[in-house]
Amino acid sequence: MIQFLPMLMMGAGNTMDLLGGLQNAKYTRETYRQRSRVLEMEAAAVTRASDYESSQIQAEGRRLHARQIVQYAKSGVLPDGTPKLVMAKSKADVERDAAFAIERGDTEAARLRSQARYERKMAKAANRAGIWNAATSWLKGGSNMAFMGAQSGGGWG
Repeated sequence: MIQFLPMLMMGAGNTMDLLGGLQNAKYTRETYRQRSRVLEMEAAAVTRASDYESSQIQAEGRRLHARQIVQYAKSGVLPDGTPKLVMAKSKADVERDAAFAIERGDTEAARLRSQARYERKMAKAANRAGIWNAATSWLKGGSNMAFMGAQSGGGWG
């Protein structure tokens, strides 16, 4: 029985290597998946923030337009000619700034979503690699055990 103890211990060690490799693959896969979920949430938050920023810019633009009309009326200037051009320029500036806010948010959200897709791909790759590494380790251990058994005359192989 004592002659088989080293083989038994090797077999147990190989099995532990296999299980450890599979657990490591699972942990790595879940880490990538979690990072992917966080990046998706960040992308959604960036989109919401840029939408809010755009709406705030538009609201401020409407207030500016109202102030311009009131100021022209108070000063007795008709909103024709130059005042009309000034108000049109102000409106165009507000629309441009609101569009830039949306564009900045969309660009950042797209970058984050792209990173999230990469993290999901890495999760799959890490899982596959972990399984292959664990299986390879187990097979190498098994072949070592068979070789040792054959060398000791234990009838292995």
